[in-house]
Amino acid sequence: MIDITKLGKDSKMLAFDTLGEALAQADKQPSKNWRATGSDISSKEESEERTEFTGTKSWEENKQLAQLGWSEGRALVDASLTSIFDTGAAQLANAPQVQHAIAGAFPDVPLYCAGEIACMISDAPEENGGKKIIKLVIDFGCPFNVKAQSLANRGAALAGLVDEIESAGHRCEVWGVHVSASKQFTKKKNGKVPVKYFGAMICAKSAGEPLDIDRVAYTIGHPSTFRRIYFALLENEPFTDKSGYESGYGMSTKIPDSALENDVFYFPPLAANKSGLKGFENEKDYGTPEKAMNRTREVYQQIADRRGAAEVAQ
Repeated sequence: MIDITKLGKDSKMLAFDTLGEALAQADKQPSKNWRATGSDISSKEESEERTEFTGTKSWEENKQLAQLGWSEGRALVDASLTSIFDTGAAQLANAPQVQHAIAGAFPDVPLYCAGEIACMISDAPEENGGKKIIKLVIDFGCPFNVKAQSLANRGAALAGLVDEIESAGHRCEVWGVHVSASKQFTKKKNGKVPVKYFGAMICAKSAGEPLDIDRVAYTIGHPSTFRRIYFALLENEPFTDKSGYESGYGMSTKIPDSALENDVFYFPPLAANKSGLKGFENEKDYGTPEKAMNRTREVYQQIADRRGAAEVAQ
């Protein structure tokens, strides 16, 4: 799904089939080299500032929410969807089409009452004889100056988008991902240390399982997924030892199109307004649940439109 070597040869991507697997790996102790540098262990830090930054008071609270569910995330999803439906937004692109016929799965009541013979509805045939699978890859990371609430708003909106797509008759496969680059100008005696790229991807939902809003929203949107779990994975990964990650956790990196499979809907990371980071999503578009949902659907539509154009060109 993602070929991280397109960013650079010196790269590594960890892949986890569930949030639980990622949490178990992240729960391990930081590497000796990481501790030896005297670097902060930000993933486990407890302070008022860290609570505001991560959305959780402690590593243990993060674990509890990841395991038992994020009820506030569900409330944000509900707020996002309510705002959209109240404004009468258009249907999602690629929603399943219906066909009317004399016989079918269920009746179109208005047509039946109007006396139409072809008043039965059947779903239009999908590709490969089954329900279409939409693959969503959400970058849950960001630079340090993005507000935790913006991440939460966006994650909830994306979980709401998944709910909409599945309600329209498709199936969703959902992954949360982030890649960070080591500092490019880290020096040692014989010159600069080459840039490394470290990433982690976590499956929030497989195509075959029902939607668990609390779990999906937490995996792709809670600030602690990035600022505690991802940071912890980076801290205890030997690949990142002595390579420029030890202070600052690297630089958030957008995954290029060349590294993604053609059928993936990729949502880039957030960046603060006027950051100048090319290809990142602007944090100001996610300031409220309503803004976040509108922008999320807009990005989805843009990707769908580009894909449609590409398919026509072929």
